[in-house]
Amino acid sequence: NLFRLDLSDVALVCLTCLDVGSPTHIRNLVRRVRRKAPHADVVVALFGADASTADKTRSASQPTSLVTNFHQALAVCTEAAAASALPKESLPLTKKTLAQ
Repeated sequence: NLFRLDLSDVALVCLTCLDVGSPTHIRNLVRRVRRKAPHADVVVALFGADASTADKTRSASQPTSLVTNFHQALAVCTEAAAASALPKESLPLTKKTLAQ
């Protein structure tokens, strides 16, 4: 159960979705994570999804980032880890779309 998790010190939540055919389900999942951890960036990983599916899911769910391969996911997570090591006065992880 998501609401039993302590996400107070979490800077990034990466949701790996194997069923990319339901943008509504992914949108609801992102919404629940944002309610539980409004301070955290939310990355949706749709490994192997085509550009059309990725765009529809991005529009429906509004994650901080949406990635379609492991390399992109690793880059986003590495950026978030580096940003969390900076002083609190620094800017948070920027929203970006990684389309490759």
